[in-house]
Amino acid sequence: MQNGAMQHHLIDPRTGWPSTSDLISVTIIARTTVEAEVYAKVAFLMGAGDGLRFVERQSSLATVLVTHDGDVLTSSRLENYLDVHFVYQPVEAVAA
Repeated sequence: MQNGAMQHHLIDPRTGWPSTSDLISVTIIARTTVEAEVYAKVAFLMGAGDGLRFVERQSSLATVLVTHDGDVLTSSRLENYLDVHFVYQPVEAVAA
């Protein structure tokens, strides 16, 4: 909290201010955990559209991005790593 407003812990190097990304979660599949961590932060700071395009340009990565609106975006290479398909169900529907 800063001046009564919630602020993100990631600082956007382009602005020097806390991130205002439209994403709430980024999962990256990479060769190493260090790569996954770095690429996840980069994609998060870029936002959903630019972040997904950025990951698609990296031939060794796959991703799942979740937006504040609840949209789940996946990269084209994610299917190479999974035998399941994501089905998004809002928390409210699960609790009901």
